[in-house]
Amino acid sequence: MKITAELLDKYGKGLCTQEERNAVETWMEVQSGFETIGDQIPEGIENTELEIVQERLWNRINETRKDFPRNSGKSYLRLNRIMLAASVAILVGLSALFFASSKDIYRSGFGETKTIKLRDGTRIILNSGSELAVPNNFWNNPRSVTLNGEAYFEVTENPELPFTVTTDISVTKVLGTKFNLTAYENESNIIHLDQGRVEYKSLLGHSNQASVLLPGEQATIVEGIVEKESTIGIDHIAWMEKKLVFTEKPFESVAKTLERHYGVAFEIKKQGLATRKYNGSHKNQPLKQLMEDVAFVMKFKYVIEGNTIVVY
Repeated sequence: MKITAELLDKYGKGLCTQEERNAVETWMEVQSGFETIGDQIPEGIENTELEIVQERLWNRINETRKDFPRNSGKSYLRLNRIMLAASVAILVGLSALFFASSKDIYRSGFGETKTIKLRDGTRIILNSGSELAVPNNFWNNPRSVTLNGEAYFEVTENPELPFTVTTDISVTKVLGTKFNLTAYENESNIIHLDQGRVEYKSLLGHSNQASVLLPGEQATIVEGIVEKESTIGIDHIAWMEKKLVFTEKPFESVAKTLERHYGVAFEIKKQGLATRKYNGSHKNQPLKQLMEDVAFVMKFKYVIEGNTIVVY
C-alpha cells in the first residue's frame, strides 16, 4: 500500500481501516534515519514542501534533544521515538494542508467545449477558453469550485453540502440546480438560471447581500451591484450546440467571443464600431464566411493577417 498525503491525513484523524493503520505504522517504523526522510516522503508533497517539512522537523528534534542526557541509552531510545513521532505529526499536518490546497484544473481550448463530471455527480460543461479549478478534497468538504470563463452547471442536490462557484468578482451558492455562468476576465459577469434556486453575490462594492434568482431570471454585475431581469429563450446555452448567438451585443464583445471560438485576435480600427450593437446567429461557420456576414451587416472592411483580423 502506497503512503500518500491523503492516507496520512486519514491516519491523523483516526479514520483509517486496520489495514491502512498497519501500513502507516510500518512506514513510521522504518523512518529511523531522518537524514534520508526525503526518500520515504509520501506522495502528494512536492520538493519545496519537503523543505518546509524538514526545517520544521529538525527544529522540533533540536528542541526535544535538549531535554535528554546524551549518555543515556534509554533516554536516547526514548528521544528517537519522540523524534519519529514528531516527524509523523509534522508530516500529517503538512500533508493535510497541502492536500487540501491542491486542485485539479480543467481547461477548454479555442473553439472547443469540455464536459466534466464531479465525484458528487455534478455535470459541468466548459465553453471555449475557460478554466475550472476543483479542490482535491471536494468530496468531503463543502463543495466549492472556481471558474474563469463560461460554464453550464447541472448540480447534484445535497442540502448538507451546498455547492459554491467563485469567480473573480462573484460567488454563486446553490443546492441543486441548472444554470449558466459567464465570467471571462474583464468581461461582464452574468448568470442565467434554468432550474432550482441560487444565491448570487458580488464581491465588488460594499454590499455583501446576495440576490436570490428563480428560474427564468438572469443577473449581471454592473459597477459592483447585482442587477436582475427576466429572460425569454435559450440563447444563453446556444454555445453548447456550437452556435454563436448575439443579441444587441457591442461589436467589441462579439470580437472577444470570436477570438475564443476561432483562436484569433482582433484589431478594431474603425471609429465607433466597438460600441455598435450586432444581432446575428451563426452555427458551424468557417471564420471567413462568418466575417463576410458580420462585415456586410455592420458595414466594415477587414483583412486577415495570420491569426489577426484587422477591422477598418
